[in-house]
Amino acid sequence: RPDDELLNTFLVGEVRLLKFLGLLQKIKTKTKINSRQIEYNSCTSLKLTSGETTLIEAEGELAGRLPAKIEVLPRMIKFFR
Repeated sequence: RPDDELLNTFLVGEVRLLKFLGLLQKIKTKTKINSRQIEYNSCTSLKLTSGETTLIEAEGELAGRLPAKIEVLPRMIKFFR
């Protein structure tokens, strides 16, 4: 639900670029993928780090670089039904 105050995430293990692009397309169409290489989680905040320069992509847009802290700000978006 968009108003559950949770951030839904997925983590993809080490895969080749073409396989990742195929998985990403399925994920963007909300198709759940049963694979050992994908881990789904829900949280209210998360911290991302890497020993390498790593770019962040969010909603199809370049969002920055690691390290990053991401958190849900409850009731900051108003949903109309």
